Amino acid sequence: MPTSLFNKASILACSYKQHNSLIGPIAQPIDYLIQSTSKLTSDGTKNKTKKDQHFVKAAKFPKAPQKDQCCGSGCPNCVWLQYVDNVLDYVKSLPLDEKVVEEQKRHIRDELERNVPDDNLRMFLTIEIESKGL
Repeated sequence: MPTSLFNKASILACSYKQHNSLIGPIAQPIDYLIQSTSKLTSDGTKNKTKKDQHFVKAAKFPKAPQKDQCCGSGCPNCVWLQYVDNVLDYVKSLPLDEKVVEEQKRHIRDELERNVPDDNLRMFLTIEIESKGL
């Protein structure tokens, strides 16, 4: 066995034994990642707090893109189509029953009227939202 290959193998073996493997994101040792995730899952209150924080962040209606962010050429990855996806994610995060779909639609229409001043664009967004399942 060549010496350089032997040295690499012994370094990997030593790293494994000492838990200093740098395979985690941003070069964090893997044992650090295991400890941090186990702390989150073993403590129910921290996990619940994380979910509550995520819900609070998702509870804001998404901000509409600026007019100058759209080129108007009908791109398949238009900022307005991304906005529609964000609105749908917002609606899915609301704590509403399935029986109140009309209330959701009315809420979306009201928010779009507040956030999107152009009538044609607002109608386009409404059609896109309806075509994606709401």
